[in-house]
Amino acid sequence: MPADSTLAVDEFMPALNHPFKSEIKSIRRLILGVRSSLAEGIKWDAPRFRTDEYFAATNLRVKGGVGRVLRLGAKVRDLPANYSIADPTHLLKWLCKDRATVEFSGCRPSATTKWPSRASSANGYVTWMQLDREKFLASVRACGRMIAVLTAAMASFTGPSSAQSQTPPTPAYPNFEGIWNSATATPLERPARLNGKEFFTREEAAEWERQTAAQNEDPPPHAPSKGVGTYNAVFREPGSKVVKTLRTSIVTDPPDGRIPALTPPAATEKRRRQDLLRHPNGVKDLGLQDQCLVFPTAVPPMIPYSYNSNYQIVQTAEALMIHVEMIHDSRIIPLDNRAHLSPNVRLWLGDSVGRWQGNTLVVDTTNFNDGGGFFGDAGGMFGSDRNLHVIERFSLLDANTLLYRFEVDDPTAFTSHWKGELTMARSSGSIYEYACHEGNYALTDLLNGFRANER
Repeated sequence: MPADSTLAVDEFMPALNHPFKSEIKSIRRLILGVRSSLAEGIKWDAPRFRTDEYFAATNLRVKGGVGRVLRLGAKVRDLPANYSIADPTHLLKWLCKDRATVEFSGCRPSATTKWPSRASSANGYVTWMQLDREKFLASVRACGRMIAVLTAAMASFTGPSSAQSQTPPTPAYPNFEGIWNSATATPLERPARLNGKEFFTREEAAEWERQTAAQNEDPPPHAPSKGVGTYNAVFREPGSKVVKTLRTSIVTDPPDGRIPALTPPAATEKRRRQDLLRHPNGVKDLGLQDQCLVFPTAVPPMIPYSYNSNYQIVQTAEALMIHVEMIHDSRIIPLDNRAHLSPNVRLWLGDSVGRWQGNTLVVDTTNFNDGGGFFGDAGGMFGSDRNLHVIERFSLLDANTLLYRFEVDDPTAFTSHWKGELTMARSSGSIYEYACHEGNYALTDLLNGFRANER
């Protein structure tokens, strides 16, 4: 697992043995909440935070506490003219003109430890490595916001100065807001020639990407073809890079990287659906995407397609919305871990309920519609039915990479459950209107074409 990732920190924290572990976790949430673009990783056996470069390191060897120090560059620099960092509670102890430590007096030790009732200090390192003045100014402003957050957090880490109790701050969580693209050169299932190989080396990944790019090129005009074709390479977006974790397949479990076999009834239903797609007798025999009902990329798990694999996330404290570019579906996920809807309520996208687990958003989705179109439709849909149950996990691998993990359980569709993982890249572009089926005129033309072909 790359050390430059939130997942590395998520795996590091449970094994951390430290008397102030709960305070370390709280500070982590607070810092990540300062700016949505902040990322983290493990360096020198401790959690660190960064923008383009690492700016915050946790000192786990401070006696009686945990570490934090602020600085604005590798070399000592002057603050911009007429600019200062607000520090109303005098948290900062300046070492020089752009370096300071933050200390919390009276930090409470864990109830299970025998540490002194008043810990000596809690400080640590924050480094901003910026190259131009605008980035430097942004760093100073971010530093000021961090001080404001730490000021508000003091009640969590200091004992009450009087009999009056103090209310701890509301914990901050990562902000996933933005537009994300899931297009990738990594296949959904592991190819036979990669059998037994879970990860690429970087050199192998580069070669795989070169081979994939060559395969996705348009054939020459004189090449023989069995049909008229669809879009050319200009319109497609199959993905040019493998996932950042360097996995050889999106499917991670079973260990062979292959989707488990369908149950016999599900396999029979898939064959029936595929036959209807080839010889439809009516509108309802066509795929769900042709009926403008739903596209498989919008249904959890969200698996990439050959184009338009874009998702826009809008996040509030109460809910998270995932807007899908393909057929413009939107999934609104409450974040209060509420109970699912009644089993009598069935939805094309299912009923999604979210909860925070550290810095990971866990989304549980049930109550899917029992439409038969999920077997054999476009988009490489694997098959599902009303018993589909999907658990998704969203976390930031770095500032511009969303790690998306999922688990699929559908005992009436698959012979066993399965899991997958992919990374999505932050996109600076826009979500475009998906209007291929505007007015749904194509349905009439499709059916007329099938009838004419039968004569």
